[in-house]
Amino acid sequence: LICDGTNKVIPLVDGSVWVPEDGVYKLKSCPDGYLLVNATAEIQECQLCRRGEYCGRNCRECLPCDPGSFKGVVSPARCALCPWNTYGNSSGAVSIQQCTLCPLGISYTTSDGMSRPEDCICARGHYFALDQE
Repeated sequence: LICDGTNKVIPLVDGSVWVPEDGVYKLKSCPDGYLLVNATAEIQECQLCRRGEYCGRNCRECLPCDPGSFKGVVSPARCALCPWNTYGNSSGAVSIQQCTLCPLGISYTTSDGMSRPEDCICARGHYFALDQE
């Protein structure tokens, strides 16, 4: 929050809502993709989540990207889906390299954001054996 010496204040993060309360401005909400940090009267801010994490509307906690998605940059953006013909089986992925290719030429996925090897569908005339433990 930037104070210009008058009763006008300018939020550092566009879309954040500050309300005067008992002579002090209080942070009430942050735009989508930002974490609301309201620890004390002195520490109030809208923060971006780390790589591999996202925040929704009125976010109070950054959450790891779901399996089948990743987020490689610190930004307000949602996690990106693993592309077609890949799957991502861990949460909190920070890179598209964490999306595993289905076996080339013999299998594929039907959409983006798949999260299990079983989501790779075999092409006609092929089969896919999963490791059994």
